[in-house]
Amino acid sequence: TQPYAPDTLYQICCGLLRWLKEADRAEINILTDPVFQQFRATLDARMKELRRTGNYQVKKAQVISEKDENLLWEKCLLGDASPQQLINTMVFYIGLFFALRSGVEHRRLRFKPSQIELFEPLNDRAYLKYTEDISKTNQGGLAHRKKEAKEVIHYQNVDDSERCLIRLYKLYMSLCP
Repeated sequence: TQPYAPDTLYQICCGLLRWLKEADRAEINILTDPVFQQFRATLDARMKELRRTGNYQVKKAQVISEKDENLLWEKCLLGDASPQQLINTMVFYIGLFFALRSGVEHRRLRFKPSQIELFEPLNDRAYLKYTEDISKTNQGGLAHRKKEAKEVIHYQNVDDSERCLIRLYKLYMSLCP
């Protein structure tokens, strides 16, 4: 059998702490009480050893294939027929096309002033430009003050207007107060 990942060992300890609290034994804390110093030292050493040997899995988002995306459209989870469908589609496409990597990045998107701008040049395809504010890799502190903000451009899908983010974005914006 494989050993538990370092984070899993810590989560098991947190589960024990929760159980102790629910059993009215909150005065026992295996992560802070001096009585458990040897336990903490052993846990710390084991977690470091597992990280050093690479015996853990880094969380990775699974790629959503074109087949998976088509299934979301077929099951009516994506679309513009209802407010929920439109919101689902906007979150999905904005995350996909602008490479937002976490729920936090989605939640930090600003409406006013917007981080997403619509451009409709004459005699050319319309496009959306996303300008990153802060993200997983750019927290905006001293170490990142000279770092350029990520800018991503997504062009209008002229081949499939139903799934065109530009069209959906315009619809969404027209429905916002």
